[in-house]
Amino acid sequence: MKETYFNRNNKPCKKPDSAKVSKRFSAYGIFIQNDTVLLIKNNWSKKFELPGGGKKKNETNLQALKREVKEETGYTPTKINKKPIEILKSNFYADDIKKYFKSKMYFFKIKEMKKTESKIDSYEIKKVVFLPIKKISKKTVKEKHFKIILSSLE
Repeated sequence: MKETYFNRNNKPCKKPDSAKVSKRFSAYGIFIQNDTVLLIKNNWSKKFELPGGGKKKNETNLQALKREVKEETGYTPTKINKKPIEILKSNFYADDIKKYFKSKMYFFKIKEMKKTESKIDSYEIKKVVFLPIKKISKKTVKEKHFKIILSSLE
């Protein structure tokens, strides 16, 4: 039976038999402050998600998390729980570069952040918000990220 892959909007995609599959590791952070959660909205999505993204070669998960959060939000994590709160595996299709991945996503709790003067990647990021917890739902946040947020609030 063929495995199903999902694009950035969680739509199923059929992988051609000839397509190669690569490994992809990524790190995401959840930062809760004053009953709000720091979230981003990508240019290709209608829903919010936690900041983070792909790990570069020779980066640790925490280095990737710090870099991605800074690039996407303008905030730099200064205190992070070193142990992931969740690790998810998925079959991911990057429709922008037309590549298939066996993805492993690490989610970390960010305890402290500081605002930095870095420019947000506007090619990728449409919006950065501190969304009130009461407005977080499956309608507003990507499903995998919604589940991580819920488990962090327990």
